[in-house]
Amino acid sequence: MYAIPDGNLSRRRKQCGGCRVLLALLAMMSYAGGIQAELVPVEPTVDFGRVSTLSSPQREVTFHVRGTKPVEILEARGSCGCLQVEVLTPQVAPGRLGRLRLSLYPLRAPAGVHVWEVRIRYREEEQVYEAKWAVRAEVIREITVHPPHVELAVSSEVEQEIVVSDHREQPLQILRVETTSPALSAQLIAGAQEACRPRQYRIRVKVSSELPQPVQDSLLVIHTNDVQCPQLLVPIRVRRLAQTPILIAPSELTIVLAGNEPVSRLVTLRDRQGRPSRISRVEWDPAGIQCSWPQGAFPVNTLRVTVHPGSWSGDSALTELRVYFAEPEACLVRIPVRIQRR
Repeated sequence: MYAIPDGNLSRRRKQCGGCRVLLALLAMMSYAGGIQAELVPVEPTVDFGRVSTLSSPQREVTFHVRGTKPVEILEARGSCGCLQVEVLTPQVAPGRLGRLRLSLYPLRAPAGVHVWEVRIRYREEEQVYEAKWAVRAEVIREITVHPPHVELAVSSEVEQEIVVSDHREQPLQILRVETTSPALSAQLIAGAQEACRPRQYRIRVKVSSELPQPVQDSLLVIHTNDVQCPQLLVPIRVRRLAQTPILIAPSELTIVLAGNEPVSRLVTLRDRQGRPSRISRVEWDPAGIQCSWPQGAFPVNTLRVTVHPGSWSGDSALTELRVYFAEPEACLVRIPVRIQRR
């Protein structure tokens, strides 16, 4: 008997042989180039559960490296100031657990369910990657501070008002207020009324134009009689603006969005020497802002800034307007704009 070769079988064997060669080549390439290391958290979502605005809970998060090479943690940060991240293990090898410490400051967050993001930049040999994890908490409102943090850009002395509200049946009393910087002063300008709920206190912070540094970070310290929160801390960052020939009032805009209707604010601009001035154009980066001003040269220019709520997401945003003048001399002034949603 004679065996007649099967042409189809021969072709299949050749194809299978080609597949084996291709897989072998891919394996060699993976071994030579390495597979990107991944940071895999033990818990897919870190859940703080229900937290009070009076608490500052912490959680330690563990993760492992999926890969064959060690990694170095370059940076880890939260998506907003409510969430602070500390790296406990800067170097993590495969098979070992890495650790981060998460600190939540819910006093700066409105009531309700929140999901924040932890962003981690890490390096494997010469390559830098980024990982993102979710952090969840339900904030129970007891004490609120508005605004929860302050950012100002000043070229002259300015004032900022801060409101503390206590929604509990037995509200706190503010004993005194102070700041951690000599360039800032604080004063309790209105105490609480017994019959009002929530009980509210108003504090005025005054910022001097004589800042020792271009950027000044400080704290407003609010001392209370409450054993659960003897101190409330409000971060304040002040940037010193270079003096321009144009005076701006106010030097920084805060626009609070409370519904779905557009909100407008006015800014006045005038030459320091009283000369007529003319705005040539105004620029801004994000959508959702409209600016209008009279055409021509005037002793005082009025700029109307309108914000449309539907174009903004999130609780707070910081941007700036760039106002270009053509007369009496070409110059540029910048106006910081903080947008907050109640």
